[in-house]
Amino acid sequence: MVIGLVCYALILLGLFFSSMKYSSTAVTAVFLMFSLEQWGQISSSFLIIYSSFTNICVGVIVALAFVKSFFLNRHVFKNIPLIIISVLCLYVYAFFSLQWSPAYEVGTQQWKHYLPYLAITVVIAPLLINDEKDIQKINNAFQFFGFPLLILLLFFAEWENRRLVIVAGPEPSLGNPLEIGTFSAMLFTVAVFNNITWLGKVGLPTKFLLIILSSALIVVSGSRGQLLSVILAVYVLWTFRYKVSNPVNFIFAGVSILAVTFLIFTAINYLGEGNIRWDLERISFDIAERYAGSTEVLSYWSDSIFSMLLGLGNSASYDLLGIYPHNVPAEIIAEEGLIGFFIYSIIFIKTIHASIYILRNTKVKTEKRNAGVTLIAFFLITFVLSLKQGSFLSNMYFFMFVLMVNKYSLYVKRGIYKNVRSVAYSTN
Repeated sequence: MVIGLVCYALILLGLFFSSMKYSSTAVTAVFLMFSLEQWGQISSSFLIIYSSFTNICVGVIVALAFVKSFFLNRHVFKNIPLIIISVLCLYVYAFFSLQWSPAYEVGTQQWKHYLPYLAITVVIAPLLINDEKDIQKINNAFQFFGFPLLILLLFFAEWENRRLVIVAGPEPSLGNPLEIGTFSAMLFTVAVFNNITWLGKVGLPTKFLLIILSSALIVVSGSRGQLLSVILAVYVLWTFRYKVSNPVNFIFAGVSILAVTFLIFTAINYLGEGNIRWDLERISFDIAERYAGSTEVLSYWSDSIFSMLLGLGNSASYDLLGIYPHNVPAEIIAEEGLIGFFIYSIIFIKTIHASIYILRNTKVKTEKRNAGVTLIAFFLITFVLSLKQGSFLSNMYFFMFVLMVNKYSLYVKRGIYKNVRSVAYSTN
């Protein structure tokens, strides 16, 4: 599939040159990494054999953007939020808890696998943003490179029971639908909360087309958690983008939310027909299964004072359940104990506080507000997803957005402080 490989190469090269011009847009490569990887594997057997090629390229792009930003702009260590200490402490404690974990070998393999991704996503990526201009550049780049990838995945890829067919045959190799669902949910969010100003007059119809197609891809990939989380994020944050105390804005917000809901459920009716993932009985069964896994691992956790305080040890769920419980808070309290859950709670509460601060101290219908709302929406989406899929180590996007939201709140606070100083100076 030569054309597919050319498209893959153009997107990857585009991300590289974009990040060399604007360092912050390297974060876009992180957003696209897993979906672009699957498209590349559809297009070339080389990318199947060397499955880490895309991830390595993204790592190089992010690392080079960091080096460029450090030596040329020297802004990478500006506005470092103190919450990074809590995040690092949680990861360090989780790693240390392997020492008493019954699944030490499995856990060690998990850490070896995820450590490079954690370095890129949780450590380096948040350092590349400082203000609303950086976030706007990321959003623009995400729309620019994400839109063609969205079209390729939706219209030019073969699907089998919600999964991309990487290699066809009697025993086909299939892709990861949840990563594509997360990519679609994030693209949907950016389109809802940001205008595509760089396209001029065609920006508005392109925005609506992007919303429609990203909704369709969420449904096609059977990503129920992504659908729930993006609806929740839009419902909660839409009213903060517009001042709902104004009757006209209130009506507009209400109509828009209803329109988005109607659009998504229409997509389910047409595109999700015959997909068992959208069957109510299957949904109820999966919810019950997730709940059972969480309660079972917590029953082991409550067996002794030692395990309650220190935890069963990282990755212990693999030994007890055969897999992680698909609920990160439950996994943390079971494997890292009350100590780990206390650190996690501080991280969560502090991020909620930072989110409220951003919403209270940015003006409606400004780039600063749009940037803040977009980051908070990403935080909410990844938090909801952490309640139903993945493990503590694989939910790295959540902690990336935790750091980004807290870092952006420091930027907002710094702007207010500068304004106060300038007003005080002018009155003296």
